[in-house]
Amino acid sequence: MRLFYFDRKILTNFLLTMIPPPLSEQELMSRVENIAGLTLAQLANQISWTTPPNLLHNKGWIGQLLETVLGASAGSLSEPDFQYLGIELKTIPIKANGNAAETTYVCVVPLEKHLGLTWDKSCVAKKLRRVLWIPIESSSDIPLSDRRVGTGFLWSPDIHTLTKLKNDWEELMEYVALGQIDSIDASYGDYLQIRPKAANAKIRTTGVSRSGKYQETLPRGFYLRTSFTNKIISEFQSGN
Repeated sequence: MRLFYFDRKILTNFLLTMIPPPLSEQELMSRVENIAGLTLAQLANQISWTTPPNLLHNKGWIGQLLETVLGASAGSLSEPDFQYLGIELKTIPIKANGNAAETTYVCVVPLEKHLGLTWDKSCVAKKLRRVLWIPIESSSDIPLSDRRVGTGFLWSPDIHTLTKLKNDWEELMEYVALGQIDSIDASYGDYLQIRPKAANAKIRTTGVSRSGKYQETLPRGFYLRTSFTNKIISEFQSGN
């Protein structure tokens, strides 16, 4: 079973062919209801996966597990996970107090091919139009295998939220376009922020400098602030 850790992408693609994508929101939500309350080990056993001891070297394991079980089809494409439904899957690690434990990754920041890119055509806009949120227990005193899957729910941003996300994206992308990516820190953006996304500081990608020349820099990702995801959770719980 150690092969799973080294060839996870190959195994994921193989298993995806075994679970067809849902053909409607109703079918998707039926699958979501069926896994609510299960532990990660129980869920992994359904598809003959081995639960790793922790997420130290398997950070994306939970997301891949949920994608596989629910029949997500996008893989590594910059499209919503459930392509035919236009729905993105996001897991939310939840602390004991019910709040999000960490920021939520959305997609990679385009550091080169951004000329003429608009909000409506952006990866962020595409992925956040319709989101399936699935809470996952994340308390450190609960072993990974015993952490439970919460009640998933569908969400779409209202006009006010959409405007705030768009404003954040346009402001952040202006810095990127001007070659000021290295001046952006986590304080920029109300709902959306840009942060480095790399396993370590040695990983590099190509970006544009202030002078307009290409330079090596850390890969960056768009993330949703925990304060924003906590707002989404609160609204769901209150029935709004």
